[in-house]
Amino acid sequence: MYPLVELKEGSIDLFGKALGLKNAIDKMLDYFYEKTKKSKPQAISVISATLKKEQDDIFNKLKEEFPDLYIVKSVFGSVIGAHIGKECLAILWF
Repeated sequence: MYPLVELKEGSIDLFGKALGLKNAIDKMLDYFYEKTKKSKPQAISVISATLKKEQDDIFNKLKEEFPDLYIVKSVFGSVIGAHIGKECLAILWF
């Protein structure tokens, strides 16, 4: 089971759960598209600790959909990684 959480204004809220990594990624992307429907993001970061293939897949998909946006890949640091675990993926945008 993968928890799906949102960090907003200093609060972490559960917005869903998914069975399996693929389902978690699909739900995370659906959530991202829903949240960015009304206003296009200015920049996007896809963050991971160890899931490089999945990170690349998400990055490439977002790059295809938003070719003019600044999109980067990043890694979780050791402090955050120790708390969230090695199989964490995130999409950050503003």
